[in-house]
Amino acid sequence: MDYSVILSIISFLVFTGYILYIAFRYGITESISKSYYELKGKWLFTIVLWGFSIPLMIAAAKPFIFLAGAAICFTGAAPSTSFKMEERWHIGSSVAGIVFGALGMWIHFGMWWIPAIQAIFTLVFVLFKVKNHIWWIETLAYYLVLAGILIEIPG
Repeated sequence: MDYSVILSIISFLVFTGYILYIAFRYGITESISKSYYELKGKWLFTIVLWGFSIPLMIAAAKPFIFLAGAAICFTGAAPSTSFKMEERWHIGSSVAGIVFGALGMWIHFGMWWIPAIQAIFTLVFVLFKVKNHIWWIETLAYYLVLAGILIEIPG
């Protein structure tokens, strides 16, 4: 099995395991980041973000995907939105992770449909005021990038 597949599986298990744990234990929060405030062991949030983003950075081995993963690592390193400066880093790096991931799929792999799907669903979630829309935007972004990487892995 190719190392990219193994890393993608690790990323999938970490991300999916975390969001399922949060959803079943606390319910779907306003955003994945807001789950930080539900955790007793706050360190878990940072470990999870690093645990799913770093494997995808390596699996894809492309500049924009690396930037997306690095941005998500910054999000994990600045988990609190209670402090103004940390909140700016947190939100900025979260948005950058989503944008770089979607652009990377288009630029590196020619998958223009990934940023198109992300943009359309983001617009729909916001316009129709879907409850906890940020959670769903973040979750969709992750699975679209993962799908793109898995499609692209030679096999």
